[in-house]
Order: sequence, then structure tokens, then C-alpha cells
Amino acid sequence: MHALLSHFRCTLRRLLKSPGFTVIAVIVLGFGIGVNTAVFSLIDTVLLKPLPYPESDRLMMISMPVRGTEEMPVDYPDYLDLSAAQQSFTSLGLENFEYFDLTENGSTDRINCAFASASAFEVNRLHCVLGRPFTATEDKPGGPLVAVISEPFWRSHYRSDPAIIGKTVMLNGQSFEIIGVIPAEAENRNPPKFYVPLNTADLVGAWGQWNGWRSRDAHILYCFGRLKPGVTQMQAQAEFEVIHRNLIVRYPEDQGYTIRIQPLLEVEVKDYAGTVWMLGAAVGCLLIISTANVATLLLARSLDRKLEITIRATLGASRFRLARELMAESVVLSFLGGIIGVIIALWVIGLIKAIAPEGMPRVFAVSLDTQALIFFFAVAAITALLSGLLPALLTSKANLALSLKTGGGRSVTTGAQRQRTQSLLMIGQVALACVMLTAAGLLVRSLQAAQSVPLGFNPRDVLTAQIYLTDKKHQDPAQTRAFFESLLDRVRRLPGVVDAAVNDNAPFAWEDGYDAPVIIPSQPRPEQGREPRMDVQIVSPNYFKALQIPLLAGRDFNAQDRIDRSPVVIISKSFAQRFFPSEDPLGKQIENLGTTVTNKTGTIVGIVDNIVHGGPDHHPPPFDAYYPYSQQTERYGLLLVRAVADPAGLTAGIRSALASVDPSVTLGAVQTYNELISKKYATRSLAVLLVSLFSAASLLLSAIGLYGILAYSVTNRARDIGIRAALGADRRQILSLVIFEGLRLIGIGLVIGIGGALVLGQYMQSLLYGVSPADLITLAGAIIVLGITGCLACLLPALRAARIDPIIVLRE
Repeated sequence: MHALLSHFRCTLRRLLKSPGFTVIAVIVLGFGIGVNTAVFSLIDTVLLKPLPYPESDRLMMISMPVRGTEEMPVDYPDYLDLSAAQQSFTSLGLENFEYFDLTENGSTDRINCAFASASAFEVNRLHCVLGRPFTATEDKPGGPLVAVISEPFWRSHYRSDPAIIGKTVMLNGQSFEIIGVIPAEAENRNPPKFYVPLNTADLVGAWGQWNGWRSRDAHILYCFGRLKPGVTQMQAQAEFEVIHRNLIVRYPEDQGYTIRIQPLLEVEVKDYAGTVWMLGAAVGCLLIISTANVATLLLARSLDRKLEITIRATLGASRFRLARELMAESVVLSFLGGIIGVIIALWVIGLIKAIAPEGMPRVFAVSLDTQALIFFFAVAAITALLSGLLPALLTSKANLALSLKTGGGRSVTTGAQRQRTQSLLMIGQVALACVMLTAAGLLVRSLQAAQSVPLGFNPRDVLTAQIYLTDKKHQDPAQTRAFFESLLDRVRRLPGVVDAAVNDNAPFAWEDGYDAPVIIPSQPRPEQGREPRMDVQIVSPNYFKALQIPLLAGRDFNAQDRIDRSPVVIISKSFAQRFFPSEDPLGKQIENLGTTVTNKTGTIVGIVDNIVHGGPDHHPPPFDAYYPYSQQTERYGLLLVRAVADPAGLTAGIRSALASVDPSVTLGAVQTYNELISKKYATRSLAVLLVSLFSAASLLLSAIGLYGILAYSVTNRARDIGIRAALGADRRQILSLVIFEGLRLIGIGLVIGIGGALVLGQYMQSLLYGVSPADLITLAGAIIVLGITGCLACLLPALRAARIDPIIVLRE
């Protein structure tokens, strides 16, 4: 042990004699180790760790996709039929999430809650820490109003009060008795605070989706189940397909739908898996570049010890002992780099948490846990081995006679071998840097393409605020309509307000949105289950004016469109072109077969321009239909307020206007429309920022490596350059000699890198929007950036070579 410590101190003293080299090597290794540890923590926490349920690998999500969709929630009658007929699952459960108003001590807070079937607790097997879950006898129409509270909310809000069982809380204007405390669904950043029986949705459900939610058209419920022991996903899929085919025969409403069973973890992470794995690939490339970079620096540094190594070999030191001592430097550097790496890992984890999308599951739990620390030590050890092994083997392979003859200087053989090794390492660094730069460029251009798509409306200077009418007095449709009319009237009169409107399904507000099948009564009816689908929005008058959506024909909604008048509808241009290509749609009727509107058949009174409803990963129906609030029964709306200038200062006035209409109504989340839209690009922005950061680091490391190789080359070839100068070579020719050598390495690396980038692009297609994987602008940009950086890295060694004095070199 004493000998080991002595050897460590000796190695540390030797490194401290070259502080510049040591600092660069430690930072390079620390950055590579740190970002890899941070991104591994992200991958492990978000993608790899099982969900926090017993035997979570047996939890499956059951959905009923309709044509053109990958998945869709189930409807209540089909859930009952599937539950009764299936044999693959121990049980099936249902959930649907909604914001509730929690009223306590005269104040109201909006919290995330969930409607759940009693069987949901049987499926997830989360056991109450206090009390019990509600039962099937309680989850029925007209059943008791009971609730289960989540453990984190119980601890934070009620300070772990053990007497919470039996107390009542006011949720959406109704009194619920708390009967249990259950662990939170830890995959959610904002898990439900309360669970209430699904069948209480008739009483406290505020969204329009609860209108007729027990029909087979209402696909709004998330269904999940636990596979029985010995049953596989494929077996369950086959059984459910048979059951569903039988249901189609009995219920034609199921035509057009399919059945799909997926692991619950896969469903939770599917929107983010591609991005997270790509970040893992990026930091892997960065670690390889860091390791190769330090190996290159160690090779160059070994020149200074050539005479020492030669003498020690002459005195009998074995090659293994020499290699071991040379490896000690890389071990010490990796150890010191690991210390820096922990700091960098913590910083990167904090950055990821700060910029991660709100919906990314479990990202809030990313930390340097046991698995991350094991990975950290493994990466540090592998880095030490890889960065030091090759230099140690090459340097310890001493030609004693030749080395002593040249005074320990650079022999032609070992110098050429070392030069080739360094050149190969450099070519690899350039190739990987090219791949990373291309990936970053593709992501940047993809984000630009997505954000430059014309929205069809103007979100600038618009403030949004969520309005939920949860009190039982608003269950009267007349009360609801009167509330929104009065609120809009007061908001429009606020100073600085241009106009105001309400929409229950505004663009970018809900990623899924509401869609429904539609038919044209005057045209042949499609086969049942094959009806086209349209996006449904319920809006107030002046909505199109507030968002500056062009009215192309007909009129806007107005005060005459009352509940006692003929139902009306406004359609989008794409709707008109699809269903009325050669006739005037105005005055024609459409029939909405969904459940989100009360009056199904409406007369077309206007046509508006097309809009974009969501981000690039959202694929809504291509047709839009707008219904007037005054003829529907929706109790939720997104308030949209257009201001003369920056709308942020309107919040206080809107709260005051709301309180003057109904003090019991709470104003929900307030944000500008641009902020709302930017959240839909959060996943892409995360990928762009981190991959660009890692690409910039790889570019810098490649430049450092190229500089090190050329500096070593100049030192190694000083006599050759001196002879060339003595024979008449001028400074320009010597500059060209060194720069050409560097550009040759860059050129070879670029050729390999472009090939790798083209291959990588094929795997990135799912992450790209509006950009080809072989985008010429991106490839050209990567080549230019690497070329310029390479030229700058070549310049200093070239200038140094040009200043070599042939007399001094030849004398030495």
C-alpha cells in the first residue's frame, strides 16, 4: 500500500510539472465523464427503471385506435364488455384526469385530480397507507361521494394528519368524504391529488366530454390492466381482437376502431424515448472524442520521457512495469477528471430538469443515484484504461540501441508509428464531431421548420387563461351561457384590450383535442365506422376576430345564435374543399356524431381559413368545425384576450372582472399564447439545446486534438523542417506543409463523418420535421464549420514551424 501511495504521489508531482497539459486533460475527461453520467441518469430514470408498481412489467394499456391514429382511449360500454369477456388480465381499470376546484376556509385552489374506477386500485396494486380505496359498490351512479387522497398531498397539505380519514373536502362544489391515503403515481410530475369514483363524473365533471360519456362514441377513458401470470402481451392482443370482432357484429358503432395492447411503460415514454436515446448517443460520441483526445495528448507528452524510459529499460525494467507506470498518469487524470465530472453531472442534471418538457415522465426524479454512481465509476475506469493503454504500449516499446544512439530522441520507426496512431485517433475525432454537428444541424433546422409553419392565426399580444365552471349552480346551461357572456363583456371593456373570446378546444391548448365523426345529410352516408373525422371547437362570438383568423365567406357567430334558434356551425376551408368541392357550403348542414356537442346537426353559416391545431407531433383531423357557445353546454373555456401591446399586465384586470361576475370561480393558468405554443416544442428544444451543446464541445475537443497532433508533428520534424529551410524553402512553403497535413486529416475524417451522418439521419427521421435526413444545407454547414475550426487549429503549429531557425536546429 505504501508503494502504491508513493507511486501515486510521484505521478501527481510529474503531472504538476506540466500544469497546462494536466488542466486540459482533466477538464476534457471531466466533461466527457460528467455529461455521460448525467444523460445515463436521464435514460435510466425515464426509460429503463420499471414503473413504481408491483410487477409493473405486467401492466398494459388498452386503447382503441381509429383509422389514422396510433391510439385512442376506450369508451365505457366497450370497457364493460371487454372486462366481462376477457381472460388474459386479472382485471381492467379506468382513469381520466381533470382539474378540480378544492375549496377550503373560504379560498379555492385548482388541483389535478382523477376519476377512477374501483378496479384501478386492484390493477396498480398500490395499497393505502391509511384507510382504504373505494369499492365497486361505491363506484356506481348515485353512489356515495368518497375520495382517496394521494400521500404526497396528504403530507404537504394536511401535514400527515392521521385523523384525515372521515373528514370531508369540497371538490367542484360537492362534499366528498376522504376514505383513504394512497401512494402517488410516481411517473407523473404533477400526480393527481385526489381520486374520486368514475361515476361521480355525472355530478362534478366540468368538461364537455362528460356529456353522454356512457355512450360508445365517447372514447375518453384510459384503460389499463394487469396480465395474469403466464399470459403474454401477444396472447392478450389476440384474445382482445377476437372479442372486439364479436363486439363489432353486435354494435355497429365499433366499426372503424381496432384494439391495441401496449406495455404501460412504453406508452408513458413513447413521446420522449427517441429524443432521450439520441442524447445518449451524442454523449457517447463525446466520451469517445474525449478519450481519444487525452490519448493523443499523452502520446505527445510521452516524447518528453523517452530518454528516461530508454535508460530504465536498459537497466532492466520490464515492458509491463514501464507500461504500468505510464498508465498511472491516465488513472490519475481520470480520477481528477471524475471529481470535475461529478460537478458537471450535477449541473447538467439541473439543466435537464429546468428545460425538460412538463409532461416528460419521471424526469423530476433524475439524480445521481446508486446506478448512476456505478455507471460513473465504470466510465471513469474505462476512460482511464482506453486513454492510457495505447500510449503506454507504444511508448514502452523502446528500441534501446537506437534510442541511446540518438540520446533518447525520436527514432524514425517509433515516431512514424506514433504519428500514424495519432493521425487515426484524430481522423476518428473529426468523423464523430462531423456526425454530431450534422445531427445538431438537422435538429435545429427541423425546429425552425416546425416553428415557421403558418399557424393560420396570430398569437402575438394574446393572453390566455383557463376558466372552469365547477360549481353545481353552473350545471344549468343557461347559467353557464350567461356567465361567459357577462365575463367577456367586462373583459372587453378593460383598458388596453382589443377583443376577447372563449374556446373550449383552442389551438395548442390540448394536444389531443376533441374530434368526432361527421356526415353530410345531403350526401351519401359512408359505411358505419368509416366516417371522416373533424376537429370540434366550441367558441364565442368574436373568436375569429380575436385570433385574427380570416373569415373567407359567410358570417361570424352573433347574439342571434341562441339556444332556441336553429343550430349553426362554421367550417374551415379544408372542410369546404373536401366535402363541397363544387358547390357553395353556406346553408348546407353537417351532422356531428360525437358527444362534445348537444345540438348534433348544424347549418353552415361561415367559412374560415385553416389553422394549425398543435405541434409537429400532433396529427389532428384535417377538418375543423366551430360551434357557438350559446347553443352548447360546455363549462370549460380558454379565455383569449387580445391586447394593444404586451398582454402580461392584463392579469389583475381579468381577475377583477372574473370576481365581479362570480367570486366563486377561480382563474386557472394564465400565460401568453406564445408561451402556450412554445411548450409544444419543448421536447425538440431540449434535444436542440443539449445536442448543440455537446456538438460544440466535440468541435472544441477535436480542435484541441488537431492542434496537439500538429504541434507534436512540428516538434518531431524540426530537423526535417530546418533542412528544408536551409535548402531554400520559404515561410509560405513551410506553412503550407503543416496546414496541408492538418487538412488531410480533416478531409479524411469529414468523408467518414458525412457517411456516418447519412446513416444516422435515417434513424433520426422520427425526430425530424420538414427536413430531409440528407439535408444539403446541414451537411455543407457541418463541413464548413469543421473546416474553419480545423484551419484555425492548424495555424498556430504552422506559424511555429515557419519560425524554426535552421542553424539552431541543425546545430542541435
